Amino acid sequence: MIQLTIDGVAVEVTDGTTIWDAARSVGIEIPVLCHEPRLEPAGVCRVCVVDVGERLLVASCVRPCQPGMEVQTATAEIESHRKTLTELLICDQPPIERDPKEKTIGGNDLLALAKRYDARRDRFPSRDGRPADSSSSVIAVDHQACILCDRCIRACDDLQGNEVIGRTGKGYAARIAFDLDRPMGESSCVSCGECAASCPTGALVDLAVSVPLRPRGQLTPVASVCPYCGVGCAITYHVDQKSNAIVFAEGRESPGNQGRLCVKGRYGWDYVQHEQRLTVPLIRRDSSYPKGAISRDVSGEQDGRRKPGGLVDYAEVLPAFREATWEEALDLVASRLAGIRDSHGSDALAGFGSAKCSNEEAYLFQKMIRAAWGTNNVDHCTRLCHASSVAALLEGIGSGAVTTTYGDIANAEAALITGSNTTANHPVAATFFKEASKRGTKLIVVDPRRPDIADQAAFYCRTKPGTDVAFYNAMMHVIIEEDLVDRAYVEEHTENYEALREMVEKYSPEQVTKVCGVPADTIREVAITFAKARSAIIFWGMGISQHTHGTDNSRCLIALALLTGNIGKPGTGLHPLRGQNNVQGASDAGLIPMVYPDYQKVEDPEVREKFERAWDRPLSPKNGLTVVEITKGAQDGSVRGMYIMGENPFLSDPNANKVRKALANLDFLVVQDIFLTETAEFADVILPASAFFEKEGTFTNTDRRVQIGRPALKPPGQARLDWEIICEVATRMGYPMHYDSAEQIFEEFAGLTSSYATLRHSNLGAAGKLWPNPDPEHEDGPVVLFGDGFPTPNGKAKFVPAEWVAGQELPDAEYPLVLSTGRVLEHWHTGSMTRRSKALDAIEPEAFVGIHPDDARELGVEDGDRVRVTSPRGSIALRARIADREHKGAVFIPFHFREASANLLTTDAVDPDGKIPAFKFCAVRVERLGADVPSSGNG
Repeated sequence: MIQLTIDGVAVEVTDGTTIWDAARSVGIEIPVLCHEPRLEPAGVCRVCVVDVGERLLVASCVRPCQPGMEVQTATAEIESHRKTLTELLICDQPPIERDPKEKTIGGNDLLALAKRYDARRDRFPSRDGRPADSSSSVIAVDHQACILCDRCIRACDDLQGNEVIGRTGKGYAARIAFDLDRPMGESSCVSCGECAASCPTGALVDLAVSVPLRPRGQLTPVASVCPYCGVGCAITYHVDQKSNAIVFAEGRESPGNQGRLCVKGRYGWDYVQHEQRLTVPLIRRDSSYPKGAISRDVSGEQDGRRKPGGLVDYAEVLPAFREATWEEALDLVASRLAGIRDSHGSDALAGFGSAKCSNEEAYLFQKMIRAAWGTNNVDHCTRLCHASSVAALLEGIGSGAVTTTYGDIANAEAALITGSNTTANHPVAATFFKEASKRGTKLIVVDPRRPDIADQAAFYCRTKPGTDVAFYNAMMHVIIEEDLVDRAYVEEHTENYEALREMVEKYSPEQVTKVCGVPADTIREVAITFAKARSAIIFWGMGISQHTHGTDNSRCLIALALLTGNIGKPGTGLHPLRGQNNVQGASDAGLIPMVYPDYQKVEDPEVREKFERAWDRPLSPKNGLTVVEITKGAQDGSVRGMYIMGENPFLSDPNANKVRKALANLDFLVVQDIFLTETAEFADVILPASAFFEKEGTFTNTDRRVQIGRPALKPPGQARLDWEIICEVATRMGYPMHYDSAEQIFEEFAGLTSSYATLRHSNLGAAGKLWPNPDPEHEDGPVVLFGDGFPTPNGKAKFVPAEWVAGQELPDAEYPLVLSTGRVLEHWHTGSMTRRSKALDAIEPEAFVGIHPDDARELGVEDGDRVRVTSPRGSIALRARIADREHKGAVFIPFHFREASANLLTTDAVDPDGKIPAFKFCAVRVERLGADVPSSGNG
């Protein structure tokens, strides 16, 4: 510790603390333009200079404190210096009345200094003529307002790790530049907005997303979280309560995102204010049967050229429905579902919940289905995401959740990132990965399709699609052969090692290279690097889980961590990166057909008795059906009625033709949602629900962090809170459910678990808490789990050997290519939210198929050509995007676009353990249709 005085105040700080930070710690604010707390200081602007008794004033943001130092921060000399600097900077600034930041959200630090020092604009000669750049969909660039403080450059490089912004020009012509001086909107910028958030002037300013921007003082800040991916970034929404509208959003401090956001979190919330929101209950007209006649018949070719809106055509679909009162709609829902239950048995009913809903809503939904309906036929999109990962984790280590956080990569010497395009699917988590790489963590990236994070990697291994098991068995073969096994850990904390050793013995790199395509020497080097690291984490995404052998893929990753002792200490662990914002929480809450909340098994008599006492109803002893099994049941008539809350299986589930037939075959379907989705076209009753921004509830991110989402807006029209609708339906079906608040529901849910037992809304705080948490009143919660053993009967983890087998649908002469589906940065799931977001839709407006240049040449396809992609199940037409990142012999299609539905092509073959479909592997062919002018965002 170092002692010094600042403006006569005694201060004690740790060695290395800057004067600026030390002053700030005791409430002394030193003005600065080129620095903010999240950035490494640069000392560029010199506004923060202070007097330390030396010949010259020193920049406080870069000068470390020294023992006995006496600092003056605001002498007459210093204040005069700051005024002169301010006048030098402000002379070239645009007039205040047209400054885009000052006249909207405020926060122009330079203008604030000018006011503070009564700075004159005319003291020094001024010049004009620096250009503006309006090419970005989300940020306005005014080079005339730039003071070259480099905050935007450091925010882009150091916080987001994107390295898009630099400098160009000399003298007065010097300015910031994007890539090699391209317009911002045409550069590699990912529109995260970090530069605008950090900019101290009007040089980089967010554009209005939906309603006109206005000063912060006129708005109400609401601390909440992001509704998109599993990272669960902490966000402040600034709301105009008079117009019931969000005006802008910004990141806030939290261990999960440290104030960072991606393009969806910062600019993708305006869907909630879209004119197509459902606002009144709807009942299908008697004249609009049979169902399915409205929806486009997808058995033929789909044309991916942009239609107006690119979504459900309300003018075409809404005439099939009539408006109804809530009483009429709820009575009809309850009577029809109860009628099916009473006539055909409880298992003739099924429900799809949503990972977009809160823990409280997920808990109530599965409780209604189990207690009021008498069935376990309830599932949600975890079945399409990480069901195979959870199956392997429960089998191997006794827990289905992550064993450490993504931020713990800061403590890792090595990190394996496999089957995950993190920069697109978990962009803020990816910033921590890039940051760790710069600090020396060796990233090992394994993926058939080269992800952007590979640019930061020490090793990039491009495996052939579907060969993960062979590759990881080869890595373990090398680790055992080189005697790099952590034998003490294996002996104390694991079982079944000999079975693994015997099985991987035949997977030599020399043999496996023929299967996976990675050179044998590379396999050896990667294996040795991983095993020799003193700490290593494994992150994986749906490139691992979404296969018919997804559980085997995960078993191999678990075995790799156990073999090297990389669980239970800082910088180690297993982390399947969860997709949706609450897929972890919805699973924790029991939205799974074979487990109650907290993964307590339905088939366990003691567990079942516990929930029967809690819910005062006899419960089914049978495991329920999964997503794909429910769809098959609907098609064959064994499932007759469904309740779908916040899911869109018509686009999200595999083999869309089968899904269409299944939905059309149901006797009764109720859809509870905020928009008229493709699935809602088949509904008998549509209930208008509340969006994320309109309700309170808890959401559990991929780290196990439980956070509160707080209401920023009021629901439109007659739309109701989801949990209230669930209670109304259950009560009308003879199972009374009455609650006063989401908090009360959470307490009931937490009381039936061990993981959440100590958590309450009141102790989650501003940043949430990690589960399990023995002392949430005082602790954030454990980052690393299982240092002392595993939650298994004997306290040990189990090696589960997995043999490599080829995919079920291999390429052949008719279908010579492999199709993989996935997401792009700007969109989410089936696009019902992001395609109604002005900014996101403008950046990525159209479906595409990614093709490797070699394949494109063989097919005679050029970039931008329209092509037909066909599988044994269907055909779609869309535009080709030629890129080296694609694997030769494979193509990639995002599944967000209704007009070119990727899931028309995918197979509904499932993993035998996780019951997850093989979204990442099916056979297709590609044919050129011709070139034309790219479709615009307006169709």
